[in-house]
Amino acid sequence: MEMEPLTNYELVFLFKEVTRLASDFFMTYISIVVGFLAIGLFFGQTLPRSLTAIVVGLYSVISLSTVLSVMGEFQAMGSLALQIRARAAQGADIEWLPINSAPSWVLESLPVYFGLVLAVVFICSIFFFFRVQHLDPKDFR
Repeated sequence: MEMEPLTNYELVFLFKEVTRLASDFFMTYISIVVGFLAIGLFFGQTLPRSLTAIVVGLYSVISLSTVLSVMGEFQAMGSLALQIRARAAQGADIEWLPINSAPSWVLESLPVYFGLVLAVVFICSIFFFFRVQHLDPKDFR
């Protein structure tokens, strides 16, 4: 069974929803990082090694899952933007969308860019988690 192509309205609406979902996944990741950093700051010195390993392991698995979700949504967003651009070039009435003015290489590199940013955030948060365990609590007064 062959599906009909999306109308211009459906394509733009799908782009909006994918963009919203990518933003939601990104905000979820930032919330996870902030929670992990708070655990490290407030409880890092008192956590036993076994609990530290569990916390870091859970954080790593959840972070990887969320990073892959963010990258997948940005991949979908980039491909939808390229479809919208192709339709606009054919004379469709969707050339008013701001995404049509972005260079193609930007749209194609969105998942890589956000993947690298989130990987750097992950590495820095792991470093902070273990670094804060060695700080003296008197330094925070």
